[in-house]
Amino acid sequence: MMDIALRDQELAVSAMTSWEVAMLGDKSRLDFTEDVGLWHRELLGQGLAEIPIDEEMGILQGSGNLNRLDARV
Repeated sequence: MMDIALRDQELAVSAMTSWEVAMLGDKSRLDFTEDVGLWHRELLGQGLAEIPIDEEMGILQGSGNLNRLDARV
């Protein structure tokens, strides 16, 4: 299903996703051996959409309270 959504340009992730993957890989909490920047650019080139983050989302993410973000996202 994800392949179809990506092909049809209907798949999106938060702009924070690449940062999270890189951070978890650096901390050995995720087995990800690819270059995160290259992986990210390749997915964008294949049609992945990126949902931008705003100041409120960044603050909530940094404080560990992202689950408190209202339903506007």
